[in-house]
Amino acid sequence: MLLGLNWDTWISLASVLIVGLMAISAERSRRGARLARNDANLARDDAREEAKEARRVALYPPRRKVWDDLVNIQDITLTNAASASAGFLAMRSILEAAIHIYPKEVLDFLESMRIQYLLLESAFDILEGGGAPIEKRDARERKGVACDEITDLLGKARGVFAEHIDFSG
Repeated sequence: MLLGLNWDTWISLASVLIVGLMAISAERSRRGARLARNDANLARDDAREEAKEARRVALYPPRRKVWDDLVNIQDITLTNAASASAGFLAMRSILEAAIHIYPKEVLDFLESMRIQYLLLESAFDILEGGGAPIEKRDARERKGVACDEITDLLGKARGVFAEHIDFSG
């Protein structure tokens, strides 16, 4: 007998020790599994966020590209009556897509278009007063398309952002 304990007591103590170590090991395993699940959930959430961001970038290009496209379309539209209608339709679709994402920039763009349209209208009025018949017809076509499309775009913006901008001429 060691330390005054009989063999049965030692065996019982050893059993309790073994069961305790097994319980500690099981708890560590459960904790490890829980941590692994948490890591997997975090990785899944990160992947979802990255996918959302990739979709957003694919659907809504960076601001600079949107405005470069608009300015290019606007330049073509204002200089060529034949492409005016298609140009304004393209511009309209870009602006309608961007109006809820970049409201300030859309308003600035529409305000610049409004000012350009007023200048353009004066130029068309001058052209209609003189010049060759083809120039007069071309001016009337451009003026009509520009008037209709810009009025529609400004009307949409007026409905969404009336408090931010003065649309009166």
